[in-house]
Amino acid sequence: MDKRNLHIFIDQFLENNNKVSAIALCDHLIQNHGLSNKNYSTGRPKIYIDVVLYLEKLLSRGVLSEVQRDRDHCIYEVSSKIPPVISDEEEENKANEEQLSLF
Repeated sequence: MDKRNLHIFIDQFLENNNKVSAIALCDHLIQNHGLSNKNYSTGRPKIYIDVVLYLEKLLSRGVLSEVQRDRDHCIYEVSSKIPPVISDEEEENKANEEQLSLF
């Protein structure tokens, strides 16, 4: 599974849901988009880490706000419109262009 596709699926989910639990989102992705249903020995889906990393990225951009984050649950609320998905490479290029514009 390409991470870009994962991000697109998450963005689509967030467009239709104001509140999201990382575990519930993983279940949605597994059931509706065919992502891997393999779990760690703790019972968490193996896609959980990638899902939370992307949700944290959206949190840092101000798209999500944190409702609850602890050992058992990561729950977020949508606080603004989701920007289009850009790759890490595109993001890095944009940062480099901004740095060059300072000179």
